[in-house]
Amino acid sequence: HLPHPSANRRAPDLIVVSKPNVIFGRLSKKRIVGGSSTRGMHGYFPKHPDLWPIFIGKGPNIRKHTAEIQFENIDLAPTLAKILGFKFPGPLDGQVRTQILR
Repeated sequence: HLPHPSANRRAPDLIVVSKPNVIFGRLSKKRIVGGSSTRGMHGYFPKHPDLWPIFIGKGPNIRKHTAEIQFENIDLAPTLAKILGFKFPGPLDGQVRTQILR
């Protein structure tokens, strides 16, 4: 899912993925590694289903759904652009989620 550094200059050279609910970093110049119940932090692995965001949409161009679909944050901008009729000058990282559109 993640680009290789040779294909994308913004790609990281190293990725570290911890077990769920484990954090690592520094706190007051002290290194920490341990459990956490803190939510809403950066640095999660985007393909982990427990960490997927919630998207709720309603409007004349959005189909009514009763089942959930996978909807990544990077798909939001191209999907909203399609609904609003905007065109981007170049490619975007995400894709238009046509299954939510009428």
